[in-house]
Amino acid sequence: MKFFHNVCESAFEHGAAVADASLKAQGGIRSPRSRLRNGTGRASLAAAGPRDTLRRQDSRLGMMKTRTILAAIVLVIGMTDYDYARPIDPFGGNTVDVPQGLLVERWHAVYNELDADHALLGACVDSTSSGCGPSRTLWKIIAEAREQEGLAQIGHINRAINLSITPVEPSEWLTALEAIDADGDCKAYATAKYFALRELGVASERVRLVIVHERNSVDDHIIVAVYQDDQWLILDNLTLALVQDTDESKYAPLFVLDDHGVRQVKNR
Repeated sequence: MKFFHNVCESAFEHGAAVADASLKAQGGIRSPRSRLRNGTGRASLAAAGPRDTLRRQDSRLGMMKTRTILAAIVLVIGMTDYDYARPIDPFGGNTVDVPQGLLVERWHAVYNELDADHALLGACVDSTSSGCGPSRTLWKIIAEAREQEGLAQIGHINRAINLSITPVEPSEWLTALEAIDADGDCKAYATAKYFALRELGVASERVRLVIVHERNSVDDHIIVAVYQDDQWLILDNLTLALVQDTDESKYAPLFVLDDHGVRQVKNR
C-alpha cells in the first residue's frame, strides 16, 4: 500500500410472514369465536344477536389483517427500492472489495469518528468555548448550504470547505472537525466534505471518497464524489468547480471509500 503514503503529494419475501409477525406483536390477536370460547365478548352479545356480533367482529379482524398485510407489502417494496437506489461507484463502478490492509484500517478509524464529530457539532452550536470554533464554522457552512438547493448546496460545501482549510504537505488523516480552520492535506478536505454532506442529509449510498492518480503527475490524490441528478459530481480541494466523473480526464481512480468500506477499482 505504498501509494497511501503518497496521497496528496501535490496538495492531497414476504408480506404475509411480516403480517403474521406484526399481528403477534400486537398481543396475539384472537378471532371472536376464540374469545367466545374463552368467555369474553359476552356484553356485546347481550346487546346484539350472536350472528351480527360475530359478523362485525370478523369484519373488523379482516380489516386489521388486510391493513397489516398492505403495510408489510409497502415495507418490502420500500426495501427493494432501497437496494436498487444505490448507484454504482463513480468512474464506472468496476470495483472489488478490499477486506484488509493499512488503508482499510485508516479509513475505518476515521469513519468511526464521524459519530463523535456529529455529537460535538450539536453540543457546540450555542457554546462560546474556544474549543468549539471549528464546530461553529462547520455548522455555519452546513446551515448556509441548507438555504440552497441541489447543485448549489453541493457547490457551497465544496467552496466553503476549500476556503476553511489551509493546504499543507501530506500529513496525518484528520477527522472532519480537526480539519476545519486548521492545516490539512487533501484527506482533511475530503473527510470534512464527506461529513458535511452527510450532515446536510445526503444519503450514505450517494457519497464516496475516491483515491485517484493524477494522470499528469506522479502523485495520488483524494476527492469526494456525490451522486446528484443521476450523475456523479467531483468535489476537489484543487478547484471550486464541480465536474462530472465522466468529464474529468485527469483522474485515474484507484480506490473507493464509503460506509461499506474500501473497494479497489479494477483496470478498465
